[in-house]
This record gives sequence, structure tokens and C-alpha cells, in this order.
Amino acid sequence: MMNDASDTTIDAQHFAADQCHALRNAVDRHYLAHIASIDRSESWKPDGAPSMEHWVSFRYGTSWEAAVVDVRVARALEGLPHIASAYADGSLSKEKVVDLCSFVTPDDDERWATEAPGYTASYVKRSARYAKRMRRQQAAELDEQRALHMQWDLKHDVLRINGVLPGPDGSTFKNAIERIAAEMAKPPDGTWPSLAERQADALVALAGGSSSEATVVIHVGARDLNNVHGNASLEGGPVVPSEVARRLGCDGYLQAVIHAEDGTPIGIGRRSRIVPRSLQHQVRERDQVCVCCGSSLTVGSEIHHVIPWSRGGRTDLDNLVLVCRRCHRLIHDRGYGLRRHGDGSVTLSNPAGRPIMNRPAKLRPDIRDRFLGPPNRVAMRC
Repeated sequence: MMNDASDTTIDAQHFAADQCHALRNAVDRHYLAHIASIDRSESWKPDGAPSMEHWVSFRYGTSWEAAVVDVRVARALEGLPHIASAYADGSLSKEKVVDLCSFVTPDDDERWATEAPGYTASYVKRSARYAKRMRRQQAAELDEQRALHMQWDLKHDVLRINGVLPGPDGSTFKNAIERIAAEMAKPPDGTWPSLAERQADALVALAGGSSSEATVVIHVGARDLNNVHGNASLEGGPVVPSEVARRLGCDGYLQAVIHAEDGTPIGIGRRSRIVPRSLQHQVRERDQVCVCCGSSLTVGSEIHHVIPWSRGGRTDLDNLVLVCRRCHRLIHDRGYGLRRHGDGSVTLSNPAGRPIMNRPAKLRPDIRDRFLGPPNRVAMRC
């Protein structure tokens, strides 16, 4: 369909899949443009639906949640022509567009349409979550939800515990329990208790005044740190107001990873091949997932020097990336290559030097016209 049927080379197969992917996006973009047009004209009202979302859900047999997403994205794309265009030509996936439409403004439209194709879906999702700034009132409301319930079960002679802790307090508690549990010695019989049992023992040890320290790692931008309504994020946890970072710095075990506004890399150069813990936190916070395969299963993930230390590579942020163990083995043991570009994107190549693409080819205009006809510029507003 997209190429000569006799052409079975890898490039031809991949290009055909890319075009089908882009064509699917282009059709969905046309669909969303029509949804926005119906929404503006309110032509759904004569059908008796109480809202546009209800009309979409009923007419197309989708769930309420899916209809809400479609209507929200359709409305947002009206004011984001660059993202709409990138979606229509296959540069952006639907998942990325859904997240982008939740926080990108018309002023940032062109920048995100250009940069987002090079980011992982996880990074875009995290950016969307981080953009939802917490105000002091929200932080106070969360703090008021804190609770601890203890009730004796006399039938079984046990104390049952359940509770709710706000983000920073929950992180402190969780880190303390995990640290104590990890430091516990193996019992005399040589059999490890279950994780649940070790964490229960850790809670008792903590209540008894254990000296183990739990460190809370919090990431905050230099500009946000002194901003009343600034943002910070707990490593592996929720977004919190920057005032929480300031408070934890006074009365808690806090390791703050502060990001400069200009993105100036922080590192130790050629002094050591070993990556300091503070720099590891920087890499993990920036990359979030394996930069090679996008895997979010980063438990046991490793820090990799893009330019190997043995070849003069530096232990600096811009020469370090987060990779899963599998991809790290591919690079070191099987001859795969990894290159980091100036825009922060990463390219992986196989031992023969063939790039492993992390984004599809754009929809070719002649293929678009063959299936959809000339683009309807008025309806699509892009």
C-alpha cells in the first residue's frame, strides 16, 4: 500500500508502519477537528444530550472517560495549531498529545511541538503533572487529611493500623521504614522474613527510637525555591509546594537537588569515574526512565557515561544517562552504541552502526492526500 509490495527490506517495512501510524493520527486529528466544530456550533443539543461529552460517548459507543478526553483535547487543539499539526503528521503520539493539551499554553505551543517528539511519553506525562502547581491552600487541605487509626483486635491479640500522611511526611516515613528494614541482619536460622514482616519489625524499631536516619530527596528549581507558589518534587513521589522544601531544610533530613535556571550541568569532571550520589539523583530526576528503551522499570537501573571514562569522558550531568540493566549490557557487552545530542535526545545504534529510531517518520503529503484528500485548513485550524 505504502511501497512496492516486493520491497521487504527493513527500511521499507519500518517506513510502511510509520506511515500507517501517522495516517491513523491524521484521521484522528480530522475527527477531533469535527468534534470541536460540533462543539462550537452546539449541533449536539437537538439530540437531547445534556453535554458534548455525553453526546460523544453515546454516539460513538465510548466510555464517559474516553469521551471527556476527546472533547478536552479537541477544544485544546483549537488553540494549539503547532501541536495539532505535529499530531496530524505523525510526529506526536495520541498519549503525548493528551498530556500536552492539559498544560501547554498558546505561547508555548510551538516550542513543545518541536521538542516533545524527542521526549519519552513518561517525560511528557511528568511535565504535565509538574505543571499542576500546588497552592498553599491545597497544601493545607492535604495536611488536614493526615490521620492515624489504631485499633486493638482482641480476638487475635493484634494491633491493626492504618493511616494517611501528606506527601513529604509520607516520604519521610516510607524512607525510614525501608532503610531500617534493609539494615536488619539475617535471623539465626538463615531464612529471610517476608518484606511485609521486615517492614513491621522496622516500624517497631522506629517507634522504639532507632537511630537510623531517613533522607528525603527533594528536587527544586533555583527560581522556585524562593517563590511563594513555587514547585518542588519528592524523588519517586508527589509534587509539593516549594515552601515544603524550605521547611524540610530546617527540621528534616533533607537532600536538596537544586536545578539552575540555565540548566548548567553539575558534575565532578575527570576527578573520578564513580558518580556521586547527589549527581545520581540529578540524572534520575532528569531522565526518569531508561533513555534507550523507555522502560520505567528502573529499579536497579544504572548510570552510564555516554563518552566512556576510559576515552576521556567526564563525570558530568551532560555526559551521564539513566539506562536499565538490559540496555547497559547491550552497550557494554554486545557493541551497541549510544549518542547524546545537543537537544538532549539520545540515539541508540546496533553493532552494525544502524540507528534504532525512537520516533516514526512523518506522514508523507502524497500519502495523506491519497487517503484523506487535501487538508481541510478551515476545519483543522492548523
